[in-house]
Amino acid sequence: MGDTSPPLGQDYQRPIIGVSALLWSLPTNLATTTLAVFVGRQGTAFQVSLVTMSHFLALLLFAPVWGVVADLTGEHRRLLAGAGIAGSLVLVVLGLTEGVWYPILLRGLYATFFAAFPPLMLTIVSERGGASRRGQALGTFNSWRSVGFALGQFFAGLSLALLTYFEIYFALAVVTLAATAVTWFVANPVPARETTLRWTTVREQVRHRLLPVRGDRSHLTTSGLHWVYVAVGLQG
Repeated sequence: MGDTSPPLGQDYQRPIIGVSALLWSLPTNLATTTLAVFVGRQGTAFQVSLVTMSHFLALLLFAPVWGVVADLTGEHRRLLAGAGIAGSLVLVVLGLTEGVWYPILLRGLYATFFAAFPPLMLTIVSERGGASRRGQALGTFNSWRSVGFALGQFFAGLSLALLTYFEIYFALAVVTLAATAVTWFVANPVPARETTLRWTTVREQVRHRLLPVRGDRSHLTTSGLHWVYVAVGLQG
């Protein structure tokens, strides 16, 4: 069974995708900023730097995994629902955890589930845009994400002033669940695939895509994709 038929029709898809992008982006930025402040009150400057590093390290390691699983199954919405629910639970545990190292590790664990959102939703948005409107669709999607990131930074200061440690991450768990619920209404144009998912297949696909063998790298040079990777790395 596929996940291509959401409860709401096509007329609602643009605002649903926009709100979904905003709600997924807001908690991850707010969690990083507030946790850096809490870690800074107890730990060292190096430990503060690990808060953000744990986020991007998790994205580096797990975004390709989510992308491969989605490509193999076509179940983008179900994967996002599972990632959102799991991420919400991690945020609740984070709110109950004291100290420095465990919160940093939990922040990284939360990022492993957030890592599902960019590749899976970018695939959906790209497919919906088609050849003629793909750039517009992706640009609008990233604008909504930027709004979420900006609001995350804005509300981080307010949260630190008004809420307790637990209240902040419980609220973020609720927002993440809301984002998950909104995402369920997104129509997935990618057809589901009848396949038996095996860890060995996922591992080989991830390795092949990240580190293609010498004879299978023509796509990097003929389309200039390698320069895109260089530009993205420098931008980060």
